[in-house]
Amino acid sequence: SKDGNKDGILRVEDFDPDAAVLVRQQLEEERAAKAKRSGARHPTGDHHRPEVDDTISVEEMKQRLIRAHGKGCGFDPARSLAAAWRVMDVSGDMKLTKAEWAEGLRNAGIPNGGRLFNALDAADGKRHGILRVEDFDAAAAEVVRDQLAQEAAAHAKKEAQLDKQRKTQAGLDIAAMGKDKKAIETAADLKHRLVQVFGVDLGFARGPSLAAAWRAMDVSGDLKLTKAEWGEGMRRAGVPEAMRMFNRFDAKDGHRDGILTLDDFDEEAAAIVREQIAAEQAVALKKEQEIDKQMKFREGLEVHALGTDQNKIETVQDLKKRLVQVFGKEVGFDR
Repeated sequence: SKDGNKDGILRVEDFDPDAAVLVRQQLEEERAAKAKRSGARHPTGDHHRPEVDDTISVEEMKQRLIRAHGKGCGFDPARSLAAAWRVMDVSGDMKLTKAEWAEGLRNAGIPNGGRLFNALDAADGKRHGILRVEDFDAAAAEVVRDQLAQEAAAHAKKEAQLDKQRKTQAGLDIAAMGKDKKAIETAADLKHRLVQVFGVDLGFARGPSLAAAWRAMDVSGDLKLTKAEWGEGMRRAGVPEAMRMFNRFDAKDGHRDGILTLDDFDEEAAAIVREQIAAEQAVALKKEQEIDKQMKFREGLEVHALGTDQNKIETVQDLKKRLVQVFGKEVGFDR
């Protein structure tokens, strides 16, 4: 009865004016797509050919691209247009030929790609035959450049990690082949060897290198090593007479118990290992909390969807708020 009359029919405008605009746009696009498919099935005969919209503007084209590509980014204009551009720019060189542009717009259900290409290409007063991301949209260009920079940094980081793994393995291989002929006579000699093997990517710093060596051997992470674990670790590091060195460390406190503790091995490395484990546990806890938060949030949505939320719906605003909570997850809860 919003218009003063009760006719038993609720129109979308009565429900919500903003939603009404979006619904009508979606229906228009669906009808256009259906007409296009119908035209493809009946290629001959003008009466089967869908109408072509010759009046679409650059701004309207961008709005359509935002609706088509904005679902995953809250329909933010710059990010949505950046997503649209990257779908079309397969090579990633931030340039589009007329053919690439037309194909991209055709896939988005937008007609007259050539005319729109010419309009954007001539924005600076002359035509180049190539459309740059800056010609397309300045804000989207910034987003695309940021994304490409982040991806390049992530790729470089991954390559650095792989290179680190290769160097570490190379160090292990060199030690295992016995190329270092220096005899291991003392605990200091042993630690020096371990620093050489495990310190390649740590600047051969004594503490961090020995901590890395310990963690490579302490597979269980209990800060203790059995003779078997010690022997395997030393074998990989190419260290002879491993058991003799184990016994020396084991007797450090005046008695042997057949178990080597981290503190028996090296106090500096022990402090670093404990810090590393504490940091890893903190990260794991944070991740668990985030997962728990997500699960609780999802459970909250399900409660709303099942109608078990006991909050009363007293007003139209209460109702709309509930509907946004239930149906808004995929659209960034945009009202």
